[in-house]
Amino acid sequence: MRQYACVAVQNTIWGIRKRADIPRNIARIGKLIDAAIWVGSLEAPVKLVTLAESAFTGFTDEIFNMTAARAIEDIAIDIPGEETELLGEIARRHRIYLIANARARDLDLWPAGDRYFNVTFIIDPSGSVIHKHLKTSVYQREHTTCPHDIWDRFLEVHGTDPEKLLQAL
Repeated sequence: MRQYACVAVQNTIWGIRKRADIPRNIARIGKLIDAAIWVGSLEAPVKLVTLAESAFTGFTDEIFNMTAARAIEDIAIDIPGEETELLGEIARRHRIYLIANARARDLDLWPAGDRYFNVTFIIDPSGSVIHKHLKTSVYQREHTTCPHDIWDRFLEVHGTDPEKLLQAL
């Protein structure tokens, strides 16, 4: 197997109040990734970049004690969606895997749309979301839904096969 490098980007986060604020953070992250890959590639090609939790949204739902309805309306993204498209452009440009995290809706899991989740996701070098992971243990002030909060629905959607459940979590 050929050696490759992985870089972690820890950026300044401008806490968002509306989804329209997100592209500003993603643009800044894109510049930081450019620099990190340039430096990281000195010894081996960078194939994986990881971002911090809520790197492009911040934690405004917690800070402002938003209701779920307000967080869903104002800051929760769709995965895939507009924001993952912007991140996908970065992944395509550098031919990297990109791991990111955001507050997100999941209408397949929760069609009513009145719950949101803390979701980590992976984008491949073609810019496509190839994996999603729902956070299963949250900080006490976090307002997101965990799979165990809606376990019956989670099993209905993902089945009861242990291997498939592990992939879904």
